[in-house]
Amino acid sequence: MASITYAVVAASWIIGTDLLVEKYIQESENIILWGIIKGILFVLAMTALVYFLTSLVANSIKDEHLQEELRQSKEFFKNLAGNMPQGFQVLDFDWHYTYLNDAALQHARKSREDLIGKTMMEVYPGIENTPLFRKLQQCMATRAADQFENTFTYPSGETGEFFLSIFPTDEGIGIISVDIQEVKQIREALQASEDRNEAILTSLGEAILLIDSNSRGIVYANPAVEQVFGYRPEEVIGQDTQMLHISREHFEQFGAIGESALGKTGKFVTEYQMKRKDGSIID
Repeated sequence: MASITYAVVAASWIIGTDLLVEKYIQESENIILWGIIKGILFVLAMTALVYFLTSLVANSIKDEHLQEELRQSKEFFKNLAGNMPQGFQVLDFDWHYTYLNDAALQHARKSREDLIGKTMMEVYPGIENTPLFRKLQQCMATRAADQFENTFTYPSGETGEFFLSIFPTDEGIGIISVDIQEVKQIREALQASEDRNEAILTSLGEAILLIDSNSRGIVYANPAVEQVFGYRPEEVIGQDTQMLHISREHFEQFGAIGESALGKTGKFVTEYQMKRKDGSIID
């Protein structure tokens, strides 16, 4: 294409300028001078043309490379996002769904056809009145990322528990979702178990102290500790157990005996003199 253009322009230049010379220039000296000028102009014009055509071809090749790089980049992104165990979705500035991976579709309990090209408000009527949507609006407006736990209510009335990371994108905002339903149930079960244990320990009439085996610091004390030692639970929690011993020597001796017993049998049962807050001795 470039060679044809070059030939057409060159031929047009030669024929056109020769006709002009024959028509308007009669003196031989002027004809020679015009021939020289015509030659110089021809070289300059052809140089400019060659540069233009070369740049055009180079830009075309460059654009093809960029297009290929862009295609490969999009393909890599789709493969990466598609294989993520977390949900990933993108919303444009008008709240249309433009991308969802398989995990996000599972979290939404919708098909891709149900979501792509539609707005959140069309898919979930009333969502614009929820705390979740206000957080999404804030991210969309301020372009600031955010993370939070969210309880999502489905149209059926069922709920799902998710940890969401929202962040600005060139198209609008992106949302990464992690299903924490099971984790939250385990966490709640553990908390319920701790509450039950706390209730049991609190109800006992005997003083109970939980001690860190490495630091010998007090990590828990039930209310009965105050009746036995004179300290309120909050006064001893976080403190070293040396405060309850008669002396430093007794403290170290107790530790050596306890460490030996625990190392052999995993249990340590003994009778030992201790000290109350007022300094009196507990036999």
